[in-house]
Amino acid sequence: MIDKTIKRYPCPSCGAELVFNPEGGKLKCEYCSWEDAIPQSEEELQENSYEQYLNNSRTQLATLSTTAMEISCDNCGAKITFEPPQVAGQCPFCASSIVAQPKQADPTLAPQGIIPFTIGRKEARENLQTWIRQRWFAPNDLKQLAQPEKIQGMYLPFWTYDAFTKSQYRGERGEYYYETETYTEKNEEGKTETKTRQVRHTRWYQVSGWVQRFFDDVLIPATKLVDHKRLEKLEPWRLKDSLRPYEPSYLAGFEAQRSQIELEEGFEKAKAAMVSQIRSDIKRDIGGDEQRIHNVSTSYSAITFKHILLPVWLTSYRYHGEQYQILINANTGEIQGERPYSVAKIVLTVIGVIVAIAVIVAIFNVLS
Repeated sequence: MIDKTIKRYPCPSCGAELVFNPEGGKLKCEYCSWEDAIPQSEEELQENSYEQYLNNSRTQLATLSTTAMEISCDNCGAKITFEPPQVAGQCPFCASSIVAQPKQADPTLAPQGIIPFTIGRKEARENLQTWIRQRWFAPNDLKQLAQPEKIQGMYLPFWTYDAFTKSQYRGERGEYYYETETYTEKNEEGKTETKTRQVRHTRWYQVSGWVQRFFDDVLIPATKLVDHKRLEKLEPWRLKDSLRPYEPSYLAGFEAQRSQIELEEGFEKAKAAMVSQIRSDIKRDIGGDEQRIHNVSTSYSAITFKHILLPVWLTSYRYHGEQYQILINANTGEIQGERPYSVAKIVLTVIGVIVAIAVIVAIFNVLS
């Protein structure tokens, strides 16, 4: 269980609540600018035994903090945790208005690590404005997303997995050899000439063997409300440098999503993510000039995991009945998102190009 409890941080100067300030990495009063340092844990991040967790009937459940509140979106089903005085008015995932009343957050698998926000709302807005300006055929309505109230700071849940793998394989090794081939062709004078050339062939040999590899921190999203390919494009997250022991104070002023993908399902996704590296190792082990892999059997041992929270600035919107999302990595500033296309802008551009071509042709005809 989490034995750390979040303190309430009333501002010593004016009495308002302090919130986490990404720019300074401290708790800050938004009214009088008073700052307090975040409590720092001396504990090191520990890996959890996967097998032990599955075999333990007492799951390590806890609330994210003693004061955390939780609210559900009736439209997309998202469960969002936040710290008072933060309020949840619009779902950051589907842009629907949240009408349900918040309640005390239910226990969840305790997060061990967190990457705090290092990019604040102002910088996130500026990055978003730049991104929008670069969308040539985006509708003008898209500019509204860069308003302060439109982007929400959200901690998304992730799993990381470590595992030692041993893979037995069967396949074929292809080795090139060359044979001389005689052929005829006509030269520039139209005469037939006999020539030779080297033709490459492949000789295949049956092979079998095994390879092993240790995978460290295979990162798997535990959310179903954000496209996983888009999250992959937000990488890198700089886990080695930025991941810290979980401290509830980092949630002050932000929201966190509850995990939607359970530990076992996450590990199945992790195994799928390991496949390409394992196949690359096998091909290297087979050697030769070409490789064919017919069968692979992989065993997994020393499996460990961590449950962590990673920061994004998230905005969602609807346009002509379609839903779109834009995400900003709040640690690096990388932006990934969807946008609609303005038919009117495209039509006007096409007309403009046609008119420009017609003018150029007319000028050319006059000059000629």
